[in-house]
Amino acid sequence: MPNIEGIDRIIYGVEDIAACRRFFLDWGLRLVGEDDAGLDFESLNGCEVNIRKADDPSLPRALEPGPTLREVIWGVTRRCPANRTSRSGKASCRAPTRTASARAFA
Repeated sequence: MPNIEGIDRIIYGVEDIAACRRFFLDWGLRLVGEDDAGLDFESLNGCEVNIRKADDPSLPRALEPGPTLREVIWGVTRRCPANRTSRSGKASCRAPTRTASARAFA
């Protein structure tokens, strides 16, 4: 059974990328990427914050007008069953395993 550990990544669609750059830098996030697509930040706990243009077609549809959260990717931990083995007879996974597969669209 997976357990939610925390947010791995949040993605925003925004109209003013320069204002977002200042905002997240002022809050102490580290800028780790910047290109024509937008900005990528990292928080102290490793959470990624991606800023994209509001009209970016790769983003999920906005539920409200203006700058808003578009997607949250949760970090989950799952435990491997104790009896799961590979063909060689060795355990096929380690427990716990951190994955980022739980996605929620705003």
